[in-house]
Amino acid sequence: MEAVIEQEKLLSSYECSKLANRNIILFLLGKLVSLFGSSIYSFAIGLYVLKTTGSGTSFALTIVLATIPRAILGPVSGVLADKLDKKKLVVILDMLSGIIVLALVVASSIDGLRIGYIYAATLLLNITNVFFDTTISASIPLLVDKERLTRINSFSGSISNLAYIIGPALGGFVFGVIDMKVFLILNGLSFIFSGISEMFLDFKVKEKIYGVEASSIDNAESSFVNDLVDGFKYMFKTKWLLALAISATFINMFMTLGMNIPIPYIMKQYWTLTDLQYGITMASFPFGVIIASLVVGIIPPAKKNYNRIIGGMIVFAIVMICFGLLTRFLPITMNNWGKVSVMVVLFITIASGSAFMNIPLMVTIQSQTPSDMLGRVMGVLVTIASVMTPIGALLGGILIDRLPPWLLPLGCGLVLVLLTIIVSGNKDLQKV
Repeated sequence: MEAVIEQEKLLSSYECSKLANRNIILFLLGKLVSLFGSSIYSFAIGLYVLKTTGSGTSFALTIVLATIPRAILGPVSGVLADKLDKKKLVVILDMLSGIIVLALVVASSIDGLRIGYIYAATLLLNITNVFFDTTISASIPLLVDKERLTRINSFSGSISNLAYIIGPALGGFVFGVIDMKVFLILNGLSFIFSGISEMFLDFKVKEKIYGVEASSIDNAESSFVNDLVDGFKYMFKTKWLLALAISATFINMFMTLGMNIPIPYIMKQYWTLTDLQYGITMASFPFGVIIASLVVGIIPPAKKNYNRIIGGMIVFAIVMICFGLLTRFLPITMNNWGKVSVMVVLFITIASGSAFMNIPLMVTIQSQTPSDMLGRVMGVLVTIASVMTPIGALLGGILIDRLPPWLLPLGCGLVLVLLTIIVSGNKDLQKV
């Protein structure tokens, strides 16, 4: 399905720059407020559940409620993102998130902050987040010109990882200092503020710069089921996109199996790092992504994103192998801070590889996928990429009790080397 440009460029370069930069500022401001609210909420509410129930299972359930909607509703969210007005959908979803949190405040004022209410609000919030994330990802190419597509994606990634670093710290502060109901009120209002800022976004920048794209699909007449199927059909017939989806699936699986499960276990059980040392080490990953994302946003876009995507996969594989070898052969006499220093370097390196791979990958998908299919493609991609992650987590949990833990990152790194060799030979992917 090809989109046909029916009009010549409509805006001057000055007008284009002014409009696109305004959109970038408004978009990043809204995302900053929304993401920080979500991150602080998730951390603070998890601590509240753990303190109230004293149950690790109850705490884990809040995490499960955050992951299930994304895996199940990805394709559905993509269909709605393509069929409905993206601007209205983004604003309504942020407003709805605010209403859900404020409704939790009302319910807790009447009947107490019961765990059941928290579970219900958390589930509803994560459902709205799935639809919001898919819609906003599909909207980014509409907000800026092609030259600024890499920049807005890189800045967006920086904000996401900044929220992952600072959110838990603020969440801990909120939990210890501020009354939970007061926090929930502020959190609900932050979502509404984000929705208001998104009202001023211009979702027709692409149209104003390059002209109107003639869609090959009549969204008004097509059925929901047909649109859902079309998303999967487009994914499987677009060979370079299918190669990326399959690669992302196995990268996520082996990252979970080779890093997310064994590395925390190694640091806490084998090296007996303190909570502070562990926290510093884990925070180095999103910190590395922030720095690398800013660099990607500043340097000129690559002529071929293929090179950066493959380069990122190579970095992933090499660092995972290093994780395994260093865990096995790192001198026992090295003190904990020495081990932290080694791990921080590795985490920042793999985080940089992640940014240099993921941002060009996202830009490629956004720039080469027709606008009327982008929502469905993003939704299907999220589902495919995440489907093997629970398997990696389950397998990692089983193997770590039966094998020396350093074998997991070493083995997964070697598998990723093989995967990279296979993917690099894909002729369709070499063209992007």
